[in-house]
Amino acid sequence: MSTSAHAKYASSSSAADCGATPSGGNNGVDLPEVHDGAIFDVAFAGDSHIATAGEDCRVVLTNWRSREICEEWTGHTKAVNRVVYGRQPNADGSCGRFVYSSSRDTTVCQWARGQAAPLARLEGHTMTVNAIDANDEETLLCSGSRDNTVRAWDLASTREVAKCLTPRNLVTCLKFVHGEPNCVAQGSEDLTLRIWDLRVGNNGGEGEGEISGSGSGSIVAAATLRGYQYFPLCMDVSVDGRYILTGSKGFNGVGCEGRLWDRRMGKVLQDFVGHTQDTVGCAFLPQSHEGPTGRVATVSKDQTLKIWDVATGELLESRTSEAGMFTSLAAAAPSKGTAVEGDVAYCTATFWGGVSVYDPHGGLLAERPANAPDMGDDGS
Repeated sequence: MSTSAHAKYASSSSAADCGATPSGGNNGVDLPEVHDGAIFDVAFAGDSHIATAGEDCRVVLTNWRSREICEEWTGHTKAVNRVVYGRQPNADGSCGRFVYSSSRDTTVCQWARGQAAPLARLEGHTMTVNAIDANDEETLLCSGSRDNTVRAWDLASTREVAKCLTPRNLVTCLKFVHGEPNCVAQGSEDLTLRIWDLRVGNNGGEGEGEISGSGSGSIVAAATLRGYQYFPLCMDVSVDGRYILTGSKGFNGVGCEGRLWDRRMGKVLQDFVGHTQDTVGCAFLPQSHEGPTGRVATVSKDQTLKIWDVATGELLESRTSEAGMFTSLAAAAPSKGTAVEGDVAYCTATFWGGVSVYDPHGGLLAERPANAPDMGDDGS
């Protein structure tokens, strides 16, 4: 398969150890090929690593600084939809002791460095698991599926501790709210954004949802936000926990918006309008993690990456990808709950297997050029 043309940039970052000495022959931006086919999700796993989820049923951990693949996990039997990293430190102090993934095979897996088999396999969903996230303390993992359920799992015991079945709640995305270990924001195909209280037995919310199954406690939707024309596909939460950013499905410029919500007020603060197809990834960039100032980023199936001014909604920058339509966007985590940025800001993934890592000024730090599609493949 041929590769698309791409720009060459020199990286100023020092290599981080991945258990082997980096090859001296790769001093440019090229990353190794990480997946055979589409990459559906990408996440930062600490300062030097990215985790990717692929159509090829694999989860791959790559050190983007040293350009090395560190781990290749193959425990899923169908395409992997989502990947997230844990925030608990490794023995050397680096983040990302565990990595979690969800799949069309209806399971969630927990992975650890140096172990080929999953440490745990969380089973219970009956349809594809579209969304997962772990809270900051890494005590709970929440998962959402097309089976209309949101489930909470205790990570110490790997047991399901709560489940809520809500009719028509086909889960598309979810994130824990920073600073609130039992609070989850979740998007759905029923055109809503729900805020879940995972504290078992809490009845202080709106009472939406029906508890189903044995061994799981009661959880409720503390709030339900409405107003979408097309349903949200992706989301991010500001580090102060107050603001939620979503990206929506759409067609020919209708829908497709990024949207900034004030969670406590339950209102839309800003719409970011400009994409012409589904907005599939969105993120608060590190310097804007504290709230409605600074910049956010969105990526779309229209093959563009856009940077927006949060306060005004103004489009600051737009780039067109030669690597096929985007599938995912992840922002580097700020340091210890602050909005301080480092030398890396965000990374993207595409349907044709491309991965790019950028600095806070939009400079390219590392890249895996996409594989060109086979003749007749439109990438859809």
